Amino acid sequence: FSISTDDWHARTRANPPMQATTSIDTHHPRASATRSSRAAAAVARVVVWLGAALAFATGLYRLRTFDTFFHLATGRLIVETGAVPAGDPFSFTFPDAPWRNHSWGYQVLLERLHALGGYPAISLLQGALALAIFGIVVGDVPRKAPELAPWAAVLSVMPMVAHREVLEARPHVVGFLLLAAALVLVERAREWPVV
Repeated sequence: FSISTDDWHARTRANPPMQATTSIDTHHPRASATRSSRAAAAVARVVVWLGAALAFATGLYRLRTFDTFFHLATGRLIVETGAVPAGDPFSFTFPDAPWRNHSWGYQVLLERLHALGGYPAISLLQGALALAIFGIVVGDVPRKAPELAPWAAVLSVMPMVAHREVLEARPHVVGFLLLAAALVLVERAREWPVV
């Protein structure tokens, strides 16, 4: 059986082969807009996840500031004596000076964490606190303006990286976390119905 090319062309013109159809017409303007919006959303998610990883990584370094070791030593003293000291036990020039220790709860927590896992556990705490701050700040953005989430991630991580010593395991970092949570709650309260 043989068929000439002229016969083949005549038959295919009369009965064209079935074309596979797709759900997206690639030549339609909406199809390319859908693809580009999906790509933009994927890039936004990657930027936010990279920001979260970088926020966590800012805490994963060796402890360097005197304050952290001071809080750790005070926590150890409180656990050993069972009481919050009324005077400064660490002062050489003014021993037992009156002292109101406002951070005793955090100091005990830090000492217990150190007893469980040493300095790596404290470093993980630093990373977890930075990640929690990042999560609260950036996590609220997509509710109102999802297209701003990557910018929020970048703008939130930049100061964390630039000033990572500020995020060392000290009580004020818990204050930063609570401040971020309070700001989000205040912003959301604006949307609550007035009774």
